Amino acid sequence: MFKFEKGRTLSDQGYISGLLTRALEMAERPDALVSTLVRQATRIASLRHDYAAVFSFQLETADASAGMRTIRESSVAKKLRTLLGREEADRIMIEHVERYIQNRSVATTKDGVFGGSIDGVEQHLQRLKSATGDPAAAQYMTQVDAYVYLEKLDKVGAQLLPQITSFENILNRVRQQVHDYLVDAEADLLAGQTESSLFTRGESYVVQRLQEVSPESLEKYRAAEQRISEGSAENYAQALTSCRRMIKSLADALYPPTDVPIKGKDGKERTLGDDQFMNRLMQFAIERLGKSTHLKLVEETTNSLGNRLNKLNSLASKGVHQEVTLIEAESCLMWTFFLTADFLRIEDGSSGLLNGSQVPVVQQQEL
Repeated sequence: MFKFEKGRTLSDQGYISGLLTRALEMAERPDALVSTLVRQATRIASLRHDYAAVFSFQLETADASAGMRTIRESSVAKKLRTLLGREEADRIMIEHVERYIQNRSVATTKDGVFGGSIDGVEQHLQRLKSATGDPAAAQYMTQVDAYVYLEKLDKVGAQLLPQITSFENILNRVRQQVHDYLVDAEADLLAGQTESSLFTRGESYVVQRLQEVSPESLEKYRAAEQRISEGSAENYAQALTSCRRMIKSLADALYPPTDVPIKGKDGKERTLGDDQFMNRLMQFAIERLGKSTHLKLVEETTNSLGNRLNKLNSLASKGVHQEVTLIEAESCLMWTFFLTADFLRIEDGSSGLLNGSQVPVVQQQEL
């Protein structure tokens, strides 16, 4: 999936290779900011659909006092759970959080962990180094003043040296982590593997489950891929139409049309016939997820699914009325993929949409 032959796509090997080359060159420069390297690696990981790596790098750019609590339920975390299932995704995220905690160990903090952003690490280190003063300034002082000044700098430096060393070690560990990721990504690319292995696993799950649940949906998905690979606005429009038909086929398999009125979550009865395939998918989710006691979370989840279905349907419908671009066709295909995976996870009970994350929260620590 997602391997198109014409045009530059988000998964284009040459494009990612260029980004990798530039990032590796910068990573080998001792003066390169680690925060810049993390952002470059995040971009590359995102293009490779390597959501585990994106999650790891987002931990580095977040501030524990403001954003760490939300990372566990970020769109990246949700994509990981959609691709791999709740238990496996949480296991992987816990591993990354544990590595983050190890990377951020600082003996001089209250609980031994600095939870600020990687930018905050760099800025704090700069402040520490500035606080130690400049010995060169002594040359402009009298001998007595210079002696007193340098003695003071020695005392301050001795006090701050443990912190300076700790924060330098944080940056060195993160720099090495980024470099290791870039090297591994380069090796994968040279081996012809554009997407990450985790994404490939998720893709295999979707293909296998569609073969079991709705072979017709998989056929229409393949048709959308083929249309995009052929290029031209007409083919892109046909790809969008195939995506819409795929969602309908999935609805037919998961919640077939019925003439029996069904009571929706608003309490009103509706007939969910052949044309009401989006409502049928939503009713399927409500009935499956409604078994949970977390009623508020059920509502939030179904609302999210409904909004994404509506957006996807609006985009897919564009293929009938307007000229479609390559990016729009690719976006529609990706949205269709993840929505399909979400509903398949709901169908087999491995969805993480209703389960609280087991990923620990890291708190910002006072220095």
